[in-house]
Amino acid sequence: MLVSLVFAIPQAKNAEATLKATEAQAENLRQQQLTERFSKAIEQLGTRDNLDVRLGGIYALERIARDSPDDQPAMVNVLTAFVRETTKRDPQGRCPNQPPTADVQAALTVVTHRNPRDNDPRIDLSNVCLAQVDLKRAHLPDAYLAGADLRGAYLGEANLEATSFDNADLRGAYLPGGGLRGASFRGADLTGAVLNDADLRNAFFKGANLAGAYFSGADLMVADFTGDDLRNAYFNGAHLLAAFFNGANLTGAHFTGADLTGADFTGADLSGTSLTCTPRDERGVGCR
Repeated sequence: MLVSLVFAIPQAKNAEATLKATEAQAENLRQQQLTERFSKAIEQLGTRDNLDVRLGGIYALERIARDSPDDQPAMVNVLTAFVRETTKRDPQGRCPNQPPTADVQAALTVVTHRNPRDNDPRIDLSNVCLAQVDLKRAHLPDAYLAGADLRGAYLGEANLEATSFDNADLRGAYLPGGGLRGASFRGADLTGAVLNDADLRNAFFKGANLAGAYFSGADLMVADFTGDDLRNAYFNGAHLLAAFFNGANLTGAHFTGADLTGADFTGADLSGTSLTCTPRDERGVGCR
């Protein structure tokens, strides 16, 4: 019995070593295959004259990220770079007012509907031309969309918390029900934009053009509208607790049913505005 045990121990060690070597070989092969697939997808993405091939490259990158989550950041970087390169402005700095091409839309859909990971890079889509893009329910928290052309874009129910839209063109954009807490819209043009029922707590709109914008039912607690153009804007039923409207132009703005408790209208132009500062807080203080 003892002799058998003595011979069995080295055999078991050899078997374990063989198993580890086989597993390492399999992992090396898997990594090699992933590298080849990634290279092929990049090659497809760079095919200028064939939309179907480019779409194949986009979806190949999506599958690679699904098969190998550690490669997701690389996928995000590649596809966002593709979008930036493909949606450049013309030499005069202008963007076409038309929907993005099918490959750009597909790349954005893959990037913004991925399963987020802690090591994912910050999405950088600054200064891109994405008029009329469809990003419904997109996942873009802390993204960088400063200077982007998003005229008529659809961003309903998207997660855009802490995203920068500074100096972006959002005229006629549609963002109802979006998660925009802490988002920044400094200097942005949101003329006629729809942000009904959005979460805009602590959002920054300082210096923005918001004429005719819709905020009905939105949560705008502590939002900053200092100096903004809010002519004929709609805040019906909105929650505006401690919001800042200092020096804003609110000519003809609508506040029916809005909670204006503690809101600051110092120096604001309220011509033609019906302002009802209710409900008041426990101290009897309404809007200032």
